[in-house]
Amino acid sequence: MRMLGVVLIAAIFGGGGFWVYKGYLSGAPERKQQEAQKRLERSKIEPVVQDETTVSGQTPKQNTTKAKPAPQKAKKTQIAMIPPQNEKTQNEQPKSPPKQAPDGLFERLKGMLAEKDDAKLWKKLQSVLKETPQWLDACERLGKELLKERRFIAWVLLSHAYRYLQDEKRREALRKILNQISADLFYSFRPTPASVYHNVMPGDTLSSIQNDYVVPYPLIMRINGLTSTNIRIGQRLKIPVPPESRRMDAFVQVDKSEHTLSVFVSGLFVKCFRVGLGAEDRTPKGVYTITSKVAHPSWRGFPYGHPKNIIGEWWLGLSGGDVMGIGIHGTNDPESIGKDVSRGCVRMLNKDVAELATTVPRGTKVEIRD
Repeated sequence: MRMLGVVLIAAIFGGGGFWVYKGYLSGAPERKQQEAQKRLERSKIEPVVQDETTVSGQTPKQNTTKAKPAPQKAKKTQIAMIPPQNEKTQNEQPKSPPKQAPDGLFERLKGMLAEKDDAKLWKKLQSVLKETPQWLDACERLGKELLKERRFIAWVLLSHAYRYLQDEKRREALRKILNQISADLFYSFRPTPASVYHNVMPGDTLSSIQNDYVVPYPLIMRINGLTSTNIRIGQRLKIPVPPESRRMDAFVQVDKSEHTLSVFVSGLFVKCFRVGLGAEDRTPKGVYTITSKVAHPSWRGFPYGHPKNIIGEWWLGLSGGDVMGIGIHGTNDPESIGKDVSRGCVRMLNKDVAELATTVPRGTKVEIRD
């Protein structure tokens, strides 16, 4: 019935009905619909992005091909900035402050030179100097640098280093320097913070001045270049005592390994002598006190000058410790100096023990060390 209706309609409208019928039979409606769909899809054009070179007001040509997506800029990697770590951050374990290095001690000592008054600086140094190797290195280094600029402070520092150092070669090198400084500053009329000047008053004698300052008068004579014990009123005499104490503080150190005896006054190196010591290590180490000084002593019934009297010019008796009968004395055997041949006493050349006896007073401490 449906086909009959189509034929009738085509007959009514004329010859065109045949083509309608033919198209219907060949699926024309579906093809037309598909072509229309394709045209519609082709008409969908991707928008064109106008770049920076496009002139305003002009329509860019349409691109009928599928547009490629614009490349995305690579994102910069964000790197966290880590602040540099200091020593405290890197070493969290130790809580206590690190030990001060030798260079730090040297700079500390050098910083104290801001005090231009040598007497005040000397007092400050006495309160801070220590006996550790680091301090001794710093004292030796700075002392050598100050030999020309501040000779007294160099004397203080090098004397401290020399007294506590154990290295024989370094001590020997320091002795050469300290002997020169001592000759310039101690055995001279030049003023230092470790000395005062005494104006001779009526009634003064060298013996009375000796008692006032506890300084052997022969030492006063050597320092002031006196050849006679006669002094005159108004004469100025240099006395090797600090102004605040007005009393000489002497100290003697005997080093067994070096066979040396060094003298210090107010902590400052004055002189060094060669000595002989006890055989088989019989000279005992320790700290002693000079309790007696005897010139031209006898020995075991033999008077001074007798060939069997081995004591020599002077006897300086020592007390302290558990040792009895030990002392510092001269000798009639100069060849024994520098050797270990005595029965335990410290031997010196006769001229050297005479100088020592007239340099240090009774009560002087003597340290004998290995």
